[in-house]
Amino acid sequence: MTANLDASLQTTIHKRLEELPDWNAVAAVGGIYATVDWLRMFARPQDSYLAIRQGDVILAVAPCVLATEGVLSNFHSSNPQRLFEGGKAPVEIYPVLFCGPTWGFTNRLLIRGGLEPALRKSVVRALLAAVRELGRREGAKLITFGYLPSDEMKELVDLDDTLVAVPTEVDCVIGPITSFDAYLADIKQADRRARGDQAKRDMRGLAETGLRVDCRRLSEVFDAFCELSTRHEQHLGMSTTLEEMREHYQQMVTHLDARTRVFCAWKDDTLLGSALMLSDGEMYYARDFGSDPEVPSRAALYFNLMFYEPVRAAVAEGVKAIHYGRTKIFAKGSRGAHGRLLWFVLDPTTTWDAATRRSLASAARSRLDRDLAELRTFRDEAQIRAQLELDTTEQWIDRI
Repeated sequence: MTANLDASLQTTIHKRLEELPDWNAVAAVGGIYATVDWLRMFARPQDSYLAIRQGDVILAVAPCVLATEGVLSNFHSSNPQRLFEGGKAPVEIYPVLFCGPTWGFTNRLLIRGGLEPALRKSVVRALLAAVRELGRREGAKLITFGYLPSDEMKELVDLDDTLVAVPTEVDCVIGPITSFDAYLADIKQADRRARGDQAKRDMRGLAETGLRVDCRRLSEVFDAFCELSTRHEQHLGMSTTLEEMREHYQQMVTHLDARTRVFCAWKDDTLLGSALMLSDGEMYYARDFGSDPEVPSRAALYFNLMFYEPVRAAVAEGVKAIHYGRTKIFAKGSRGAHGRLLWFVLDPTTTWDAATRRSLASAARSRLDRDLAELRTFRDEAQIRAQLELDTTEQWIDRI
């Protein structure tokens, strides 16, 4: 039966997303970062798009990005060197073929929903074979699937135990969201430091500053948003220019404006705080935060604009969760986010010696220890072990 299913699947390779009009329907499980509009923002001539078909029906798709050196996109977090101790692989890994969006840092296997288990397994097998064939054509020394949830990591590794599963970092999500009061109650129940009370102080502090808060489309506040974002990054010591900000966010307005939600804090007509999120209907995806350094700290703009106001808006809009991504785990977790571990699945096309694998395992343990130290400040051990599946995670690291 499995052999017949495998034989019924075909692979096509495309250089333009326009050649796959069913992409969004097939890739819906991947959320905003798997959409055509998001991928178009970062498309490059060397990118490829795979489709697994059964007859005229597309069952799976995959964006594939080739890097001959350095990073996979303009953003350092996509650099596969980061997986190794010291941020440098002991062996040559380039060219690297990365399967999935390189910016967004939460991926899924983009397989059409509702498939029978046997057919899905055949589709995953066909997808792995297709990516490997593309990697062979491109001369890749390493093929990677990045930022996958643990169940999809296991789907790949179950097909071939030579694949290497590596935990990367903790991803932060709030949800399921039912009501604002329930959200505040969840913070108090889960947090050993009772930051539910701190949430009320944060909201009271914002009210006392007299700032006005609303939610806009990015196009409606474009100039003020870009100016504030530039000031914010320059205050943090970054060399960002207003022109660079405008160029970047104009892409978002062009492709995704209807999905943008900018939570704004105003003093009269001056924008003093902003948090940009994107919506796919069921989830908000937190993207960027900016604030004027002169705003009093008691206004707690980060927490009000990144957490409390978006949760209120999510309740009103019927959004079920908010994705906050990696980093700043303490800040996010103390305001109700729970953690989930994301994985890279590596397929080296050359033989890796013991030292290379030790470097990979050591870096994985260091990242995990760092994130656990933050989680343990506001979650008890049982919650952490359950959320991150720590028993099996440690076994996977030992297998590297």
